[in-house]
Amino acid sequence: SVELASARTANCSLCPQLCQSRTHIVDTILVGPGPEWPLLVIAQAPGKQEDRLAEPLVGPSGQLTRGILAEAGLRSYALANICRCYPADDRLPTSLEAIMCLPWLEADLRAINPRVVLTMGKLASKWGAVALTKVGNLGMGPGRTAVLVETVHPAYVLRNRRTRPAFVQAVYDAATLTGATSF
Repeated sequence: SVELASARTANCSLCPQLCQSRTHIVDTILVGPGPEWPLLVIAQAPGKQEDRLAEPLVGPSGQLTRGILAEAGLRSYALANICRCYPADDRLPTSLEAIMCLPWLEADLRAINPRVVLTMGKLASKWGAVALTKVGNLGMGPGRTAVLVETVHPAYVLRNRRTRPAFVQAVYDAATLTGATSF
């Protein structure tokens, strides 16, 4: 059984601005039957819909991402954000806010032990790589590290359709690298 950090984040008050702007803390979730979740998808922060529903990647960006993962045949994966609280006006979290959330992400990385980590957006790529480096040997056993795949944020793809083919390819690459797809 995978024990995620959500039980410990329930009363987090480390970032006063985020505490004021959030409705819920949006914790990492496991999608699919398991028992393994070979891919961890990391976005930047919850949007309004994610904050309202307390689930990562449920808005238009998440629908795009989840749809591509389904097309790729990946049945089990995990979804997370660098920052677990909605930043007012959909702004990017600050570096300090990202740093405050890193221990939760690191704990989830250890618990999930993914073979592949897909980061979406500059902030997710920067801090996802930091968390992955701090956690160390993940994915395939001792001495091996999870593969990091970086891409643009799906919200950018929705605004700039010409970026869609590269985004789709990155998501397919990440799914394929797990070894758990069924095209």
